[in-house]
Amino acid sequence: MLFQKISNIYRNTRQWFYDKNFIEIRTNILTHSPGWDSYFTPFATNIKIKNTLHPYFLSSSPEFEMKKFFNSKAERFFQITKSFRNGEIDEIHLPEFNMLEWYKNNSDYKDAMKDTENLILSLIKFQNKKIDFTKPFLKFSVNELFQQHLNIDLNQFQDREDLRDKALSLGFSQIKTHFSWDTIFFILFLEKIEPWLAKIKKPIFLYDYPKQIASLAKNNLAQPNFVERFELYIAGIEICNGYSELLDLKEHYKRYEQINTLRLQNKNTELPFPEELVDFCNLRLLNVSGVALGMDRLIMILTDKYPINKIQPVPIFKNQPR
Repeated sequence: MLFQKISNIYRNTRQWFYDKNFIEIRTNILTHSPGWDSYFTPFATNIKIKNTLHPYFLSSSPEFEMKKFFNSKAERFFQITKSFRNGEIDEIHLPEFNMLEWYKNNSDYKDAMKDTENLILSLIKFQNKKIDFTKPFLKFSVNELFQQHLNIDLNQFQDREDLRDKALSLGFSQIKTHFSWDTIFFILFLEKIEPWLAKIKKPIFLYDYPKQIASLAKNNLAQPNFVERFELYIAGIEICNGYSELLDLKEHYKRYEQINTLRLQNKNTELPFPEELVDFCNLRLLNVSGVALGMDRLIMILTDKYPINKIQPVPIFKNQPR
């Protein structure tokens, strides 16, 4: 039975973390800071406290709330929780979804990739044999794939106009003059890299992402144009996002301003700064890794049930096709 298998996947996921001495925690879904992204739309609401309305959001990730737990001297912890993004509905997106997220002290993104690989290998007994999960998973830097598939060394195209002109010379006529660097990057990625990823029958780690899409990842000191961030793709589908955590508060404020500038350019609302990052950075931790993994997408792949709404016990929307 499908939902018995899904239940077993969740149970085995938790057991993997228990065996590695992780603490399972719970954080609030209602939050002051819904996430950190240039494009997404949060679910916004107001909570009435003593006859005064206060703005809150449904969390798009438990990231900021979870980082509070480092104050308790916890070294490693995880949770499986609901997350929300408004307007994201297609074969692999739902506005309400299940997120597995974990953090580990004295660890970096390379350690996190190993943990991600080992976690998924512990779950392959549930899979449909269409994916080759033999160890090791494949690994490519983002720049390596851009050079292979587009003949673009991102080190040489750090300027928006240069990247735009190069893309236009390659025939990407949909790129407009006003497009930002990251918008151009994602067009190139979606058109040339993702189709190749979908053809590969093994899981693939992409690592060392450009600094222009740094999110909350630590700068890569050895490669200043990149950050210590990775994503795992299986069958062309992004399964998780992880990084060595940025611990520099000044850099957080800088990125916050950049992200909100892009949000306003994209006609999205400005997001509040997550004050949890202040306490987190003030702890003076040396190395922390964090990973966010979409459980629904992983289950969809392991059970060979597409699209994503087929693994829902009860559809979110009335008359939703399954």
